[in-house]
Amino acid sequence: MTTTRIKVPAAYLAAHRAAPADGIPAPLAALLDGATLVGRDGNQYAPLDVPTEHLPALAALADTQFRTWGEQAQHGPADKRPALRLAARAAYLIHHQAARALTP
Repeated sequence: MTTTRIKVPAAYLAAHRAAPADGIPAPLAALLDGATLVGRDGNQYAPLDVPTEHLPALAALADTQFRTWGEQAQHGPADKRPALRLAARAAYLIHHQAARALTP
């Protein structure tokens, strides 16, 4: 089984753990749930070795969450907007990494 290393930002993990999305493949959800953060406070991330067969699901999930959280960050409650902006930005970064890994 081949894997691809993805850096998952802390903001994405926090949002995922607060409200997991529907339809996440169980192995991918287990990776996100068991992720350990490294780095400094302002630049924390979890290096995850994602099985290559789960990269399309991760890219699609991150894209969906980027759009959802981005919309909520614009129109949601004012007190939650900063956290939603961070989560949306983190989801975009994950989508970009996964999509790039899938491109030959």
